[in-house]
Amino acid sequence: MIPLDELKNVTHVVTHISCPDGAASSLILKDAFRYVRDVKVSFMNYGTKAHRELEPEPGLLFCDFAPYIEREV
Repeated sequence: MIPLDELKNVTHVVTHISCPDGAASSLILKDAFRYVRDVKVSFMNYGTKAHRELEPEPGLLFCDFAPYIEREV
């Protein structure tokens, strides 16, 4: 479980574009976060240039998706 204090800092949700679960969960998150702030939502596929180059950073939440394996910390 992600601590509430950390969820309050989410500014960007990243999810899998080719997955109905990812699309649905990102929309639920975007709706839930609207009470805190507007969050950016990015859709991408595994292994694409956008996925490989995405730098994990504070405020980023991966939803039904994971950072590129070479970038996992």
